[in-house]
Amino acid sequence: MADPKSSKPRRLAAAALASLPLAVAGLAPAAWTGPAAAQQSEATPAAPAAQADAAAAPAEAPAPLIEQEALDLLKSATSKIAAAKSFSVEIDASHQVATTLGQMVTLFSDAEVTVSRPDKLKAEIETGAGETEFLFDGKKLTVFDKAKNFFAEMPAEGTVDALITAAEEKHGLELPAAEFLTSDPEVLLTKDVVDAYVIGPALVHGEKTVQLMFATPRYEWQLWLDDKTRLPVRYALTHLDLPGTPTYTAEFSDWKLDATPDAAAFTFTPPAGAAKIEFAPLPPEAGKDAGKDASKTEPAK
Repeated sequence: MADPKSSKPRRLAAAALASLPLAVAGLAPAAWTGPAAAQQSEATPAAPAAQADAAAAPAEAPAPLIEQEALDLLKSATSKIAAAKSFSVEIDASHQVATTLGQMVTLFSDAEVTVSRPDKLKAEIETGAGETEFLFDGKKLTVFDKAKNFFAEMPAEGTVDALITAAEEKHGLELPAAEFLTSDPEVLLTKDVVDAYVIGPALVHGEKTVQLMFATPRYEWQLWLDDKTRLPVRYALTHLDLPGTPTYTAEFSDWKLDATPDAAAFTFTPPAGAAKIEFAPLPPEAGKDAGKDASKTEPAK
């Protein structure tokens, strides 16, 4: 296994230094023109062709780095979540969104999520705009806007995994840190991974954690695991293929892997005066893209 303290900094430094000769070589033809160039040519023997080819060749991409320790730590954490018949967790999230003027703004949300496998989920999500409740009872998903007192429903028979895919594909609805709510988070998180390594010890809000780094061609993501429980404390996902490379961050707290929620907790009872509405249709391209991503079971954020 590669030593993360020695190998990773060298990889980064090598990549940065490799671009330097290329930049200088690109300027050389314009810089050396006229008599001075001729004098330089006469005074200095021509470099061998092999050396010239080597100088012009692009730097090789660093070899993928897969550390088994990182994969083992991820498996240990996600296996605990997957093994729980029911669980609850609080998730404080932030995500960056590009404005029409090109700036990146950061939006925040707080959520309390409860999952009862295989087919029940409840998420109470609060943002600056108000509080929204997601209720899935194995037959339908209800989304309730508490501030406006209206709700929408979507038929959704099946598992929580199927719900997460259908909600995003049909209506663009994304649950916070949805990867960790599925029946097998490890499979979803490690899809197409080309780099996986342990960064090392880190502090999150004063608590000791171990920090992991993973990368795919489209995403880079990090995970911080509690030193004692080895459960996720923080998750950060950066989209490499989107303008501005926005990042989604989720902070987990109060994991309860032995939660025993009542079945009634997942059933929606409309309050007095609540109005039923329809989900707004997705733009054609948005629906197409959502379906494409969902079918590949890529990270939901």
